[in-house]
Amino acid sequence: MFADSLKHHRCLIPCNEFYEPDKTTKPSRQYYFHRHDDGLLAMAGIYTINPTDNGIAISCAIITVPANNTIQAINHDRMPAPLPRKS
Repeated sequence: MFADSLKHHRCLIPCNEFYEPDKTTKPSRQYYFHRHDDGLLAMAGIYTINPTDNGIAISCAIITVPANNTIQAINHDRMPAPLPRKS
């Protein structure tokens, strides 16, 4: 389903922060993640462009990877794929 996008339509999804819920609590507790220096995060993504009756529809999805130790601590098994800052 995503093979074409993964091969031809990769993108960066910039953000300042993201939230992950701890699904073991009711209601689920939201955990806030951000860079220590409050800088911009870049997550790996893919996108599609599809024709519609009114023009085009553009959609995107965040690529996920296995959770690191920090995210695993809140009972999550995956997280957005972070991209390192180029020095």
